[in-house]
Amino acid sequence: MHEVKKLAYSMKECLLKSNIDGMADLLKEAWNAKKSTSNSISTKHIELIEDKVISAGAKSIKISGAGGGGFMMLFVDPIYRIDVEKALREFDGHIQPFRFTNEGTQSWTV
Repeated sequence: MHEVKKLAYSMKECLLKSNIDGMADLLKEAWNAKKSTSNSISTKHIELIEDKVISAGAKSIKISGAGGGGFMMLFVDPIYRIDVEKALREFDGHIQPFRFTNEGTQSWTV
């Protein structure tokens, strides 16, 4: 967990410096560090989705939340967005756009 916390601070630094590629790389490291804390962090289904989206061009993936109410965040170069969206169609999910603001990340469903 100390590694996950350290990576969170590093991700903040990347965001403050507009280093999105660095943020994506650190998010991948943080996800792998989080998975190493417990076998129950990920599932075979999550791993299947991860393999599909990474193969389609996503740079990194992170799961947050629990109990069926969580979400999966993907960092995707806009060039590969359509390919990643196509890869996700076979899974029961919803793509939610988001944006960075001065106050943090905001996402709305109307």
